[in-house]
Order: sequence, then C-alpha cells, then structure tokens
Amino acid sequence: MCLAEYDPDTGVVALGDYPEWVDGCLDVTLQAEAAAPGDRLRSIQDLIDR
Repeated sequence: MCLAEYDPDTGVVALGDYPEWVDGCLDVTLQAEAAAPGDRLRSIQDLIDR
C-alpha cells in the first residue's frame, strides 16, 4: 500500500495505489475540516451519531 509515490528523477509526486477505505476516511476528514467551527466533530462518537 502506498498513498503517494515520489519519483526522485523527475521530482513528481503522484497518488499511489491505496485501499478503497482510504477514500471514505478522506471524505470524512474533508467534511470535518470544511464544517464551521461550531459544527465540527469533537469525537468519534459525534461521527457515529451523524
């Protein structure tokens, strides 16, 4: 599993192959970061309750 790949010859960083569950984790993280400060999750339980 490799989330990102780096080619030192070209200096290019690209997405690598990663498990499907990583997309779900990234979606939740982006939603939490985009929420207004008062609406942000404070715990895993807050996420489960949504």
